Amino acid sequence: MDEEYFSELVTDKSSPFYNKATQELTAPGSTYKIVTSVAGVMEGVISEGETINCTGKFEDVDPAIKCWIYPGMHGAVSLATAIQESCNYFFNAVGVRLGNLGGTNGESDDATGIAKLAKYASMFGFDQETGIEMDESTPRISDQAEAPSAMGQGNNAYATVQLARYAATIANSGTCYDLTLVDKITDSTGRTIMEKEPVVHSNVEATDSLWNTIHTGMNQMIKQNTYWQDIEIDMAGKTGTAEETGVPSHALFIGYAPYDNPEIAIACRITNGYTSANASLLAKDMIRYIYDLADKDTLITGHASVYSGGTISGARTD
Repeated sequence: MDEEYFSELVTDKSSPFYNKATQELTAPGSTYKIVTSVAGVMEGVISEGETINCTGKFEDVDPAIKCWIYPGMHGAVSLATAIQESCNYFFNAVGVRLGNLGGTNGESDDATGIAKLAKYASMFGFDQETGIEMDESTPRISDQAEAPSAMGQGNNAYATVQLARYAATIANSGTCYDLTLVDKITDSTGRTIMEKEPVVHSNVEATDSLWNTIHTGMNQMIKQNTYWQDIEIDMAGKTGTAEETGVPSHALFIGYAPYDNPEIAIACRITNGYTSANASLLAKDMIRYIYDLADKDTLITGHASVYSGGTISGARTD
């Protein structure tokens, strides 16, 4: 490579040698709420049909945590609706209830809540790299603040490729596979030298009924949101807007398609992308491209799309 050109690449502000998909770590935001859903139900602190009354601000912790809808409120929501609406209050409450399993005198034990969340995060593959044959940063499961951690904040930090494995695990109802770029290796004559076999990292402990509730909530997130209603394929998704002090929030989306018989899992993150609406725009274009639902010239325009109004479930658009 020409030395001058190499120097330009090294100093380019877009960091072309830095693979954001596998190396950049940020909080997962509300995409993480599926972990909390499984932890809450399987540990017995919430049932699938039980409702929690969202008042818009969760005041059982200090400082209080505002739901994204504040100063509004979601009111009474069950698990599927909480996933659909991405109700922070609901998942904050589940996080605190997990802590109650080890608390005394009516006080929630933060360490217990964190440990319970970490137990299920590990089942979803967040305890290790994905196995993909590229440089990959080590994920970090949150070890502080049960209520914020339960909605994907705390000090949770994952790469986009790790969120993609998480999305695939949700899509197939609980089998977490290592990722690979290799199908098989052949020699020059076409003879197969090595064929890659699937490697299971872990299995998520959850009932069929719970998986049905989770899938329904994610499917309703797509169906009931005005922005997504024109997508030409039935699918499931979860948005996320991850906050980081001092910089614009990160925009995230995970999902899978088709809904009834998943073939692909997808994870999108736009660093400092402000709102999950922008990640959703990207995900939507990717789905349309993969399934040939729109001409590629209408999707690849050479400039970014901008979402200019309204709200997408789980996203603040301020």
